[in-house]
Amino acid sequence: MATVGAVIAIVGAAVVVFGRLMLPARSRSSAGGTSEGGSGTGADSILVQLVKHYEGFSATAKPDPLGIPTIGYGHVVVGGEPPAPWSERQAAEILAGELVEYENMARDRWEEKTGQPWQDLTESKRAAYTSAVYNAGPTIISSGSWPLKTNPTEAAQAFYSWSTGVSGGKRIRLAGLVRRRFTEWKLARTGILDFQPAGWQAWYNQHRG
Repeated sequence: MATVGAVIAIVGAAVVVFGRLMLPARSRSSAGGTSEGGSGTGADSILVQLVKHYEGFSATAKPDPLGIPTIGYGHVVVGGEPPAPWSERQAAEILAGELVEYENMARDRWEEKTGQPWQDLTESKRAAYTSAVYNAGPTIISSGSWPLKTNPTEAAQAFYSWSTGVSGGKRIRLAGLVRRRFTEWKLARTGILDFQPAGWQAWYNQHRG
C-alpha cells in the first residue's frame, strides 16, 4: 500500500491515513456481498489480480514504503485484525471484503464526477478505478482527471500528483506508483492488464525529481 496526501482522521469504524480510508479487517461475507454493477472480487478477477500484484503479500505486519504497517495484501493495520501470521487464503478473503467497499467508493465518486452510471462501465474500467481508490483514496477519482484522458502522455501528466509518497520527511516519486498508474490507465482504456506498460519507465526517469 502506498498513499497520497498526509491526513489522519477517524471516520466511523474506519481510519483515514494519508488520504486512504482504512477499513477494519473483514472477509467478503461480512462485508455484505458485492457492489452494484461490481467488477468482481473473485480470486481470478481482474481487480484482485491487479491489487495483489502491486500490494504484494505479507503474512505479518510490516511497514510499507511510507512506514505504515500493513499485512496481507496491503491491509493497513488499524487494530482488531486477526492474529498473525495470515495465510494467503485468509488475506485474499479479507482483501475481497475490502474491495467491495472500495468499489462502492469508486462508484460513488465516478457517478458524482461524470453523471454516468457505474454499471455501464466495462469490468476493466471498474477494476482500474477501484484499484486506484484502494491505493490512493477516492479523491483520485473525484479530483483526478486521468481516468478521462485518451492518450498516455495526457494521462501521465494528469496523475502527476498521484504517484508520489513521503519518505524520510521528503516527498518523492515512487517508481511502483508510476507503474501502477500506467497499468490502471491502460487497463481502463484498452482492457489489457499489463504490469509493464509502455512508457512508464521513461516518464518516471523524467519526473523522478
